Amino acid sequence: MKEWSLIMRTRTLRLAIWAYTAFMLYLYVANSLALAGVADLPLSFGSTVPIRELTIRLTLLVLIVLGVLAMGVVKKRQRLDAQVH
Repeated sequence: MKEWSLIMRTRTLRLAIWAYTAFMLYLYVANSLALAGVADLPLSFGSTVPIRELTIRLTLLVLIVLGVLAMGVVKKRQRLDAQVH
């Protein structure tokens, strides 16, 4: 029973990380389209001020990388748990 609980928690965590990473990637693509003039975004998400453009892009990239790194940690934890059991 304990193994099943651990498997379900790991799966839930992986799903949450995938959803987070997909949303951040969506924001990055939306920002890129706004900066290219293809789409208009609310709340000045596609700013025309160069330093704000760079800040928004770098922030989104860092958040995407954090999601990918978190997925690596979860996968490693899952492999270690599988070896123990």
